[in-house]
Amino acid sequence: MSTSEIVILVAVILAYFGWALFNGFLARMRNHSFWAWFGISLCILPPFAMIAVLVYCKEDNTHIIP
Repeated sequence: MSTSEIVILVAVILAYFGWALFNGFLARMRNHSFWAWFGISLCILPPFAMIAVLVYCKEDNTHIIP
């Protein structure tokens, strides 16, 4: 993995947890469970993050993405 790919991967992971934290705190402000919405958010975003990383690294993953 090159340095730029590692930077993008770390950025995606931070965005992923930031999104979950944002949704958890937003739920808390509306008197809902922080942990329930945090967990739901962690289940929603991973497919999109994985697809974004695979598309960025398409040249290295030609056996995965035709």
